[in-house]
Amino acid sequence: QLKGHTRRLTSVAVTSDGARIVTGSYDDTARVWDAQTFAEIGQLKGHTSLVTSVAVTSDGARIVTGSADTTARVWDAKTLAEIGQLKGHTHTVTSVAVTSDGARIVTGSWDNTARVWDAKTFAEIGQLKGHTGPVTSVAVTADGARIVTGSNDNTARVWVLFPAGQALVADAQRIAPRCLTPDERQRYHLSPAPPRWCATMKKWPYDPVTIVNTAASTAQQHIQADRHREAIAGLEQFIERTPAAAARLAPALASAHNDIAWAAFLDVAMRAKPVETLKDVLADAEKAVQLAPDDTGILDTRGQIYLALGRIEEAFTDLDKAIEKSPDLMTTSRDLSSFTGIFFGRGRAQELRGNRDAAIADYRKELELIAKLDLNLNEYTKHAQSQARARLTAMGVAP
Repeated sequence: QLKGHTRRLTSVAVTSDGARIVTGSYDDTARVWDAQTFAEIGQLKGHTSLVTSVAVTSDGARIVTGSADTTARVWDAKTLAEIGQLKGHTHTVTSVAVTSDGARIVTGSWDNTARVWDAKTFAEIGQLKGHTGPVTSVAVTADGARIVTGSNDNTARVWVLFPAGQALVADAQRIAPRCLTPDERQRYHLSPAPPRWCATMKKWPYDPVTIVNTAASTAQQHIQADRHREAIAGLEQFIERTPAAAARLAPALASAHNDIAWAAFLDVAMRAKPVETLKDVLADAEKAVQLAPDDTGILDTRGQIYLALGRIEEAFTDLDKAIEKSPDLMTTSRDLSSFTGIFFGRGRAQELRGNRDAAIADYRKELELIAKLDLNLNEYTKHAQSQARARLTAMGVAP
């Protein structure tokens, strides 16, 4: 038994290590006891009316008491000296609680409010108003994020406690609608690299959709400036860092590889560059097909390069598949300029394989396809047209 108070007890608390017990009483004091011997260690004197509530900080360093004298007081748990008063309530303080980090103290009162205090400065931070009767009890969640109050108005209420320290930082990160872009960060003399939490919390512009769109947009800018290798390097680095984006960025990466291969093919077909130069870009054509195996234009590019390099069977396979993937080539009303040359290529492969009739049919389809275009034909379309006519003439067939 803990004997010593001269009037009834109102509240008890125990230190987190279990070594001390604190009691509050109608005798206007709080007392500290040894939890093993049950001996009284000392008294906390200063209140001018009954002590209604006691609490101990989680580290056991401080004791908080509430009283009918309308104050709460903070005491040093070792010296038992009073180190601060919390003044502001206009009626009895009925209950006290301390956040787990010891940074905030919460009090409840018969003045129908609960109040939050800074545990270092003892300044009032704010009031929790809403109850229509005396607040009889207060508690704080373990993470310090919420306060719960009970009242004579027959309700308990839950309140969000304004965070402090790292909790404040975390809360600000949570509610921030977006992060700064690299350009904005440099404008404010910050490193262009975003803080890790922006990516972890997927805040704009570091959310998955925006990140992928930005990577694709940057690559497109490089491509438009004829910096295809830079576009490829940027996309590959991004995909390496963000594997989940690979599928969404594959078309852009395939397009960059294909553009390089197609430009080299045009140099050979139109500008008499050595066929051997195509060997340098064959890897790009093959990578493009690997990334977009069903794309008609990409299959056409590799097929034309194979044909120029004398790899006839592989050329036929690619060109035949490309045509198969676009069965409406001869009937559609869409722009067909990007498909010119495809029937000529397959026809030439057919001719070299000894399939004369199939070759003639493809050459004629090439001319039919070109006839569907406007009269303003591009350079390669004119080339494909003249080549198809030349092959038909060489085979003794009227174009």
